[in-house]
Amino acid sequence: MNPLLRTPAVCLALLSVANPLAQEPLKPPPAVRFLGISWSEASSPIGFQVNLHGSIDDGKLGHRYEVRYQLRLHEQQGVEGPVLGDAAHPGGTAYVLGAASAPDAEGMCVVTFTFDLTRKDLGNCVFPGRGRFVIRVEPQVYDLTAQQFLTPAKSNALIAVAEVAADGRVWTVVPFGQWFAGCYGERTAQPALELLASLDAYDLEGNAIVPAFEQLFASEYIKPKELLLVLDALPAKELAFGKNNLRGCIEGLLAHKDERVRAAAAQKQQQAAALQAERK
Repeated sequence: MNPLLRTPAVCLALLSVANPLAQEPLKPPPAVRFLGISWSEASSPIGFQVNLHGSIDDGKLGHRYEVRYQLRLHEQQGVEGPVLGDAAHPGGTAYVLGAASAPDAEGMCVVTFTFDLTRKDLGNCVFPGRGRFVIRVEPQVYDLTAQQFLTPAKSNALIAVAEVAADGRVWTVVPFGQWFAGCYGERTAQPALELLASLDAYDLEGNAIVPAFEQLFASEYIKPKELLLVLDALPAKELAFGKNNLRGCIEGLLAHKDERVRAAAAQKQQQAAALQAERK
């Protein structure tokens, strides 16, 4: 097994090595306050630039925090799909970006990296066949000193879409937000919405999906059944805390002529209100 691969089993094994006799309870590890991942607007079918930024709270002096990313195939909501590997590591691998900054006086470590994800890079991966694949680009932070991860196995991800040929060659790879926007108004709109609804553990802003949501909610031509899919795909936390016009869009749907749309919009509004109440 590749030592870089992030899986719960590996995490537990590493924790056991860190404290083999369990004589003292392990202290809580430093927390990753925020780990944002996004793509640059300038992209093409052959690849795009990925931006990773965030911070680690309570970093320990003398500890080295390594930043990595892994590529996981999306299957369905709530399911951890397989991590892509290469010929040397067919069971999955991870890619090291470098180290976070050393802890400052308050223990904060800064994470800032930029890297390219291209079809050439993906061409080294082993895909389970041909066709369209949805890929999760998942950032990871690993404490090399304590030998433990500070991020979950399935971390907040950037979503990409790749078209792969039968011989394993990758024809195109684009950010999901760009691909999704291109499906608007076409016959592929409903499958795209169903795929969006199946995603989890991702950031709407970083994936540039919010503008597409706003466009769909404001459209006079979208059908009620498609609106229901859009509402189902919209995370309530984005409606509750996001800095966008989605709240106004949902309020407009409360007056929609279709009763099912009105009910779904009201339910989503209630979910957002409940999240806001929990934070107070």
